[in-house]
Amino acid sequence: MPSKAQTLSSSDDVFVYAMTGAAGEVTFRANEARSFNEDRWSATVDMLLAWFREAHADADRHAQACIETAIDFVNDWQEQLPVPTSIGLTGDGGVAFDWGSDADIFTIEILGSGLAELTQFRKGRVVSEGRLERNPRTRRLELRDPGGA
Repeated sequence: MPSKAQTLSSSDDVFVYAMTGAAGEVTFRANEARSFNEDRWSATVDMLLAWFREAHADADRHAQACIETAIDFVNDWQEQLPVPTSIGLTGDGGVAFDWGSDADIFTIEILGSGLAELTQFRKGRVVSEGRLERNPRTRRLELRDPGGA
């Protein structure tokens, strides 16, 4: 729902809102159902924000930078990627996202501000690795150093 919209009614999965435009024009929108994936991505961001607050309270600047980058990553890529099968904090203050099953696993580990590492495993062996860095123009994490194993 747009930020300047006025909610007319809502339920768990349907929102109806109105927006005013130029010269008093009113636009009504209905049946904008949130998908299951949107709800799961939203829950992921909520969890990351809770971790950020804990890192802030502990004055852990490295963890704060990693978590901020993780939130940026989610906001930039949630429409192109499925929801991760797991997300966790690493021992050194980073954030790890995992996708896949026992046979094939794809991970992205946020290492620092604007820096991440991706690894693809097949049957427990590394089959490809790469580095993601924040593009200063787009502000998105982008693959910089693809490689195989």
